[in-house]
Amino acid sequence: MRNVLIKVDEILYRAEICIVVPAMVVMILVAFGQVMGRYFFNYAPAWCEEMARYLFIWVVFIGAPLGVSAREHMALRVLVDRLPDSRRAVCNFCIYAVAIVFLASLTWQGIAIMIRTIHQVSPTLEISMRWVYAAIPIGSSLMLWHLLISLLRTRFADHPLFSSKG
Repeated sequence: MRNVLIKVDEILYRAEICIVVPAMVVMILVAFGQVMGRYFFNYAPAWCEEMARYLFIWVVFIGAPLGVSAREHMALRVLVDRLPDSRRAVCNFCIYAVAIVFLASLTWQGIAIMIRTIHQVSPTLEISMRWVYAAIPIGSSLMLWHLLISLLRTRFADHPLFSSKG
């Protein structure tokens, strides 16, 4: 079971990269095209800015789980590293517990926002705003998944949640 979950995690990780990289390329090209059009041709389509903004939202919410999976998010460890080992383990446990609760709550609230905005349409692209807000529950649930799998990968041994190594 553990190996299956880890394999699913690896597949999700690769899928996230396959979404983020093209979305970022398209976002940069659209934004660049808008700037060039505005400065050189004195014309920029209105949809460019909106599309770049929505792609940015998706890149952030799908890119953040990549950081969680690779454990490459920024952390302020100055105070935690100065604690004795026993207190450091408790602090790390609290940090992970808060992160799990926060991500579960963000997923739940993101679903609620999606439901409330199901009939709202974006001004220029005229797409349902639920597709924009879907980035919140999808990204936060992926972050939660990667966080829980990182605990499983180590079988909870030598993990900051249960050890003082951080």
